[in-house]
Amino acid sequence: MDELLDESYIAEPECAPALAAATVTRGVFAGVDDSGRPRVVFATNPSDEPVAAMNATMLTRADIGKTVILSFEDGDPLAPVILGVVQPVTVIEAGPNPKADAVVDGERVVIGASREIVLRCGDASLTLTRDGRVMLRGRYVLSRATDVHRIKGGSVQIN
Repeated sequence: MDELLDESYIAEPECAPALAAATVTRGVFAGVDDSGRPRVVFATNPSDEPVAAMNATMLTRADIGKTVILSFEDGDPLAPVILGVVQPVTVIEAGPNPKADAVVDGERVVIGASREIVLRCGDASLTLTRDGRVMLRGRYVLSRATDVHRIKGGSVQIN
């Protein structure tokens, strides 16, 4: 192991080979070859066929035909690396208070909004409002408890 640390193995900066300049270009994700590697086409492709590429991002079959950003390993045009899929520009118009969030940490899910949250499925809904109201609606509502089932409130109205 000590021989690997010998100074004779350390290249002097002026002797180190110059790294190829990193280039980035646009291409198109053309599909996947038989071995599962992504294939891309791009303007400076020296081949007439799509070139197998490495990828540094998650790709799905839905991304086929989309524009991708490519770099090239050691500047080699036959060794493209997919850095990412170009996303469409989305402009979100901000309202008076655009605060809304969702946090998932594997233990708990927190969904927040500044005015109201509505969960809806068919005829059922759960609405939470910023003034503290909770409205549960449905054709059939079942509430069960295996332990104490409490109903508390300033007043409780049934029917």
